[in-house]
Amino acid sequence: MKKETSRNIELTLQKTSGLGRWKANLFQNHVSNYVFGRNAGQVDENGAADPDGEFTKRFRSQVDATIRGAEAEISYNLRGERWSVHGFVDTSRGTPDQMSNLPLQPATRYGLKIGYLKGP
Repeated sequence: MKKETSRNIELTLQKTSGLGRWKANLFQNHVSNYVFGRNAGQVDENGAADPDGEFTKRFRSQVDATIRGAEAEISYNLRGERWSVHGFVDTSRGTPDQMSNLPLQPATRYGLKIGYLKGP
């Protein structure tokens, strides 16, 4: 396999002081010779094709690809230093030059948490 290389660009904006804080990030990575695995079907213990086999045969491949994504988070301290609320979301999508989507890309994530801090 050839060496994987990438050219990346990232833009980040953030507010880091006060009771309300936030951060937003956009990125794009162009990867030459991106390495990924793809399924080639089920096989038996000898490696012969078997639709009911216990094992999955995988091939490693390379392709030029572009991965784009965004991340955002926001937090707010409700009552000074004690109670806080924090929310986040992140997503990415990889598109290779010869396919519609890269396999095994992470799902979009989002979440919310409420925290309480007591003591120093």
